Amino acid sequence: MSVPVGRGRLACVHSCSRPLDAGQSAVVEADQPVKTALEPSCPGNVGTVAVGLNLGLRSLRAITSGTKMSAPDGRPSRPRTRTRAIRRGERPWNPAVDGPSDSATLVHAETRFVPPGLRPELVLRSALADRVLTPDTRLVVVSGPAGAGKSTLLAQAYAACPDAIWLPIEAADDDPAVLWSALIDATAGTVPGFGELYRHRLDTAGSEAVDSIIPLFVNELAGTSRPIRFFLDDLHLVSGHRSIDSLHQLLQHLPPENCLVIASRAAAPFPLGRLRLERALVELDQDDLAMDAREARATLEAAGIEADDDHIAALVARTEGWTAGLAWATLARWPTQRCGTSARVARTMGRSSCSWG
Repeated sequence: MSVPVGRGRLACVHSCSRPLDAGQSAVVEADQPVKTALEPSCPGNVGTVAVGLNLGLRSLRAITSGTKMSAPDGRPSRPRTRTRAIRRGERPWNPAVDGPSDSATLVHAETRFVPPGLRPELVLRSALADRVLTPDTRLVVVSGPAGAGKSTLLAQAYAACPDAIWLPIEAADDDPAVLWSALIDATAGTVPGFGELYRHRLDTAGSEAVDSIIPLFVNELAGTSRPIRFFLDDLHLVSGHRSIDSLHQLLQHLPPENCLVIASRAAAPFPLGRLRLERALVELDQDDLAMDAREARATLEAAGIEADDDHIAALVARTEGWTAGLAWATLARWPTQRCGTSARVARTMGRSSCSWG
């Protein structure tokens, strides 16, 4: 029978040749050596030993509960208990209170860390890509509305950067543990073995471990001696202040030669004054991302469309150089016969198709 553990007693749950039933426990006096519960009379003592002062009966039952397994020879084996040791004065693990167990792991699809492919018809914006890769910068902010070409520009710059890490932000990254597990995994794709010594903390402690992980991340990053650029796309999807604050901490302590490149539909969520004074900041906004007449012509020609200077100037003025608007124009498949454009694109630009002839 299970015996309650009274005050001043030492409870020792152990495995012996006769398996304990669920909830059964052995009790010894405090002045009795604990080794008496582990005498040779208990052959094959391989069970989990949990020793604690003032553990109640309910706690002991929680520790000793388990499913009996059968040994290869058919004999019942010892009851299996949690592999996590129970220290003195500690209550048993409770998933509702303690979060995920040791076996829970934050897993990310490896395809998440691969940038979007660059189609052959895309116009290379080399001048803007060079600004994204400006040396001696700590932060590059690319902001603009949807369809402004932010992700495409980052992908082009990423392709020209030898040591780069790609991480598209997702709504789930509002949880700092999810964000930093993804950041560590993405970095490990470029620096093999990165974060192995502390990655597991996020699985066990969750977001509470992020503050202690950031210095370890920065120190290991400094030890690589590589000019790594982190490309974080769609940062506007994160609204939680804890995730934003953790990225700000990373930015503040980022080793030299390393840089954060973020793309967002909103303004940068970090204070930028000091970075501007230090000339360590590059900012690209909607006006910088707008295509000019030369890039618009290249976009149309890549789609097999011919147009004269007047048509291109009118298209750029109507779309304000909006990359997505120019892409829609190429999808309309302008004819190259009598009219310079189709009726569909002409309506988009506020004119009739015959006025282009």
